[in-house]
Amino acid sequence: MNRENIISSRLFEARGPFSHAVKVSGFSNLIFTSTVAAIDKNWQVIGEGDIRKQTEATIVNLKKALQEAGATINDVVKVNWYLTDISHFQTVLEVREQMFEGNKPASATIPIGPLAIPELLLEADAIAVIK
Repeated sequence: MNRENIISSRLFEARGPFSHAVKVSGFSNLIFTSTVAAIDKNWQVIGEGDIRKQTEATIVNLKKALQEAGATINDVVKVNWYLTDISHFQTVLEVREQMFEGNKPASATIPIGPLAIPELLLEADAIAVIK
């Protein structure tokens, strides 16, 4: 698989852990995750009221889903973040930059209303590419 992170000089500066686009060629498998959140195996919310802990737990759960499909966080080419409070955006970026191991996939952050479990502050889903 060949992967190229695209940072366009025709767009705003890519500040933070994302690329304007990601070009992938020579792949054989695409992996699409469902949204994941800071929930343990017993459906208990991890880090209630704490956006940093919930972001960390969400990324750990995302890594687990990817691993089951034979991928890692470094194979992610697109990630979507769904935040119930957009003021948490900067904290999510900080945690993501630390936990995405230098990977800068294309990204979207979407402010939304309450989630199905009211204590959740965010969810994320991803697309990964592997050989």
